[in-house]
Amino acid sequence: MSDLEIIIVGSASGLPQPDRTHAAIALKKGNDLWLLDAGEAVCSSMLRCGLDPRALRGIYVTHCHPDHCVGLFMLLQYLHMKGARQSIEIYLPGGAIPAFQAFMNQIYLVHGQIHPRYALKPLETQHNLSKELRLQSYPTNHLQRWKELAFPNIETASFAFKITAPGKTIFYSGDVRQLGDIAEVIHGVDLFILEAAHVELEVALQTSIGEKIKSLVLTHALPEQDLQLKALQAKADMSGLEIHIARDGLRLAV
Repeated sequence: MSDLEIIIVGSASGLPQPDRTHAAIALKKGNDLWLLDAGEAVCSSMLRCGLDPRALRGIYVTHCHPDHCVGLFMLLQYLHMKGARQSIEIYLPGGAIPAFQAFMNQIYLVHGQIHPRYALKPLETQHNLSKELRLQSYPTNHLQRWKELAFPNIETASFAFKITAPGKTIFYSGDVRQLGDIAEVIHGVDLFILEAAHVELEVALQTSIGEKIKSLVLTHALPEQDLQLKALQAKADMSGLEIHIARDGLRLAV
């Protein structure tokens, strides 16, 4: 039996809520952890979920909206204050790295001067997380409006991630502009983690059924979507599709 587990560390949309933290998903295999996104208060939420940040091996950021990345800074501060000695590679859209590093220096998370040793690196098409886990990134159009505005020195790339393990596939949408951004690459995945704030939920249901998704997790939902999510879950039960409505701390064995 696989020992791979998915933990929804943060399930809020871009709107802060009193009972949820922002986007963060942990992959746990054995004693090792990886994070997909690191929204606000990710470190506190990890601790509430019983996850030790000192087990982190890597962090992968889908895009640079604050609800997906600003938790990085207090996470590194926590690790430094705990005397963590591991090395952590933090992957994000490459054009943002100079601005991130300059800000981290200003708040005294200076590269080479704190523990853990960290490195900011550009996201690549493929990453080997371990001998058994692979991550593949897929570009999305979530930040298309910012691309069109063409502000100088602003990184506008955004990505979705597919994680493969022996006999299992997980897909995390990140944020998308529409479901069509990723529709061609989700067929048959075992676990589809989909942000709910920017997609038509009925379309998401029908697409998941049509693409033979085994289990769908809806996360990153706005508070006013709660009733719609519950109605969608009832519809899915009749179709045989398993749907989970994400809350912080939701754990799923893969």
